Parts: sequence; structure tokens; C-alpha cells
Amino acid sequence: MSDILDKYRKAQTEQHPKVQVQEGKPYQAFEVAAHPQRRLDLRPGYDAQRIVPYSYITEIFYAGDFMIDLLFHGYPMHVIIRGKNLGELITLLREERAISISEFIPEWHQNPDSDKPIVETLTITKPEREVTEKPVKH
Repeated sequence: MSDILDKYRKAQTEQHPKVQVQEGKPYQAFEVAAHPQRRLDLRPGYDAQRIVPYSYITEIFYAGDFMIDLLFHGYPMHVIIRGKNLGELITLLREERAISISEFIPEWHQNPDSDKPIVETLTITKPEREVTEKPVKH
């Protein structure tokens, strides 16, 4: 019995390995597929991710390469994307080849080059629940 207790005490005093976080991970604003996809994975920084069917997108509004709004039917939702160099993302959404869209979080990602796409904010609102403020930390 003492042998088991000694193993337990030793395990309690040993340092556990540090949990690896995403800090410093290279940032990628969106993932691309070679062929049209059925679903789009929306990854707003601190908020819950959502996977929505492309077939639910009713309209895509955009201004230049810095603002995109997506409206969905069947699953009423409004997605507001703001950033820089988003022209390629607009094309991918039109062709249904974007797999995911990820918001840039400075605490998690390395800063992208100034000529690379960056999603500065990705806000998802629904008629029954509008998120007005994001939490500061996870």
C-alpha cells in the first residue's frame, strides 16, 4: 500500500507540462478549398464558432476590400466582417470556396504582413440575441 501512496505523492509534486496555447501562431484570415463547399466555419475571436450552410446566405454586401456583410435566411443571422485586403475573400464567398473565416486576435496570432488579408472584427448577431460587447479575455 505504501508503494501506491509514494507514487501518488510523487505525481502530485512533479511539474505538469505547460499547456500549449495559440500565442504567436501565424495568422490566416481564411482557409480556401479547390472546389465549392457546403458549409462555412465562422470563427469570431472570443465568441463561439458557428458552422453555417452556404445555401443559407441570401446576400453578400461589401465595400472595397475592407467591409463584408453576410445575411442568412432559415437561420436568421447577420455577420459583419471588417478588415483589410479582403478582396480575395469576397471572390471566395462568391464561388463558395471559403472553408473558414477567422478573426485576428493579437494575444493569439503573429501580426500578418501589411499586404495580407486580416479580419479585424467578425461580429455575429441574431434577431433574438445581439452581442454588443466581446469579453476582454477568454
